[in-house]
Amino acid sequence: MSLKKNLFAWIIWAVYSIVLCVFIATYINAQCSALQFGKYTTIAIVCGTFVCIFGIYKLLCLLYKEWSNRVSISSHSKMLWEVFFALSTFAGAILIRVYWYMHRFSECLGTMQYYEMATIKEGTGIPFISHGASYLYTGMLSTLFSLLGNKQEAGIVMQLVLQLCGILFFYFAIRNMLGKMEAVIFVAVLAFFPAMIEYGFTLTPENLYFFLFAGMFLLISFFKKYEEKGKRNIVAASTLLFFLGVGIGYVSYLDIIGILLLAAMVFVIFGKKRKAGRTIAYVSFAIGGFGISMVGLFFANSFFNHTSFVSVFGEWCNLYFQKFSWNAVIAGPDMTIMGSLAGCIGAAWLAIAFLLKKGNSSYLYMLSVLVLAAFVSFGSQNMSYQMIATAYWAMLAAIGVTSIMTIKQKAREEAVVTVSQITGETKEKQEKTEDESVETESERPENGEEKKQIQFIENPLPLPKKHVKKTMDYKFEPEEHLMKYDIEVSDDDDFDLK
Repeated sequence: MSLKKNLFAWIIWAVYSIVLCVFIATYINAQCSALQFGKYTTIAIVCGTFVCIFGIYKLLCLLYKEWSNRVSISSHSKMLWEVFFALSTFAGAILIRVYWYMHRFSECLGTMQYYEMATIKEGTGIPFISHGASYLYTGMLSTLFSLLGNKQEAGIVMQLVLQLCGILFFYFAIRNMLGKMEAVIFVAVLAFFPAMIEYGFTLTPENLYFFLFAGMFLLISFFKKYEEKGKRNIVAASTLLFFLGVGIGYVSYLDIIGILLLAAMVFVIFGKKRKAGRTIAYVSFAIGGFGISMVGLFFANSFFNHTSFVSVFGEWCNLYFQKFSWNAVIAGPDMTIMGSLAGCIGAAWLAIAFLLKKGNSSYLYMLSVLVLAAFVSFGSQNMSYQMIATAYWAMLAAIGVTSIMTIKQKAREEAVVTVSQITGETKEKQEKTEDESVETESERPENGEEKKQIQFIENPLPLPKKHVKKTMDYKFEPEEHLMKYDIEVSDDDDFDLK
């Protein structure tokens, strides 16, 4: 399997582009309906929007290509700018949530069923919930209420802390997986999109699951950084993959959408060139850890609830595959039309970049968004999955925006590789002697079979001159009797000074 553009990647891109066009047309149609535009006006606006998306992308590419040579920023300055924007964005995320809590929070948004189930009452406990993430969240709320009282504010503060920690985990994960600029754009989307803020003030398992999902995604990115090191230990890497599979299995047991993490893990493994046997071993350890974790959790559930393994597994499957019907829900980037359009425009730039450029491995995120949208639209819902959907759409938008700047960067990388190759070849040729570099005849083996003659090209680079041994000579030749340097003395002379 290759992460370069192949037939599978083109199929994913085609489906993704169609779905993306449907999303954009749906949002524009909803906005035009709110403004009471006519049918033909709406069609014209939709077509004009697609033309503008492509035109703006090409214009930004040309502007960047023109102005990037005039502005040079050192690597140290880039790091400082990254730190500045990342800290400013994260601080803004904290401040806007504090403002909502102080001025706009009167009671929790949405349904209050989790608050009622977690409320501490005499002689009762939390009810059993088949959905793992919901049961875990209700238990956390109940524990918190037992310490601080049945206060909605306590649950909201806990959720905001989980959400902000999840955003921070995702930042470092995207920084390792995609790049620094992509991570900053990604955090900006998660920090200020209305969907993230509103779900922070709704008592729902979304924030807890978002935190766990982001934590596992960060661990997967750490494995990617470990693989990028020069020396890798196959035993350590296999052990790490096994435990990553166990963690992914736990998150998937809480909710099936955690399988997206397993797909990300597999793509990370195949994204590094190595021997086929080692790649298969890595995938086997990751999937093996995932399977052992899932089966072990099902057995533990059946043991503590005194039921059979088959019934527990069937009940878990019924949570997600009991019915397949259109839920009229689109897992878009945001809950608002303008936020969804902004996310879709960045995702559309990714589709254009995939079409125009030679290499692109971002179809993992395209596939993840398609799976997520299909599951939300057709499957049974235990959560709205809006926060996970916003995170994946933010990844697509970040890659799409930064694709404007990758043309110049790729040209520089190719130039660096070319220079390094030429330098390496020059060093190798300089190490050889002149006789070996111009040799064109090959030796004949003892059995009489003639080897294939190798023709060497002439080296265009200047080489050091071959050392020639020289004999020192002089213009003046003295006579033979003048060449005596010994002074004859008698044997009795003891060189005493008198």
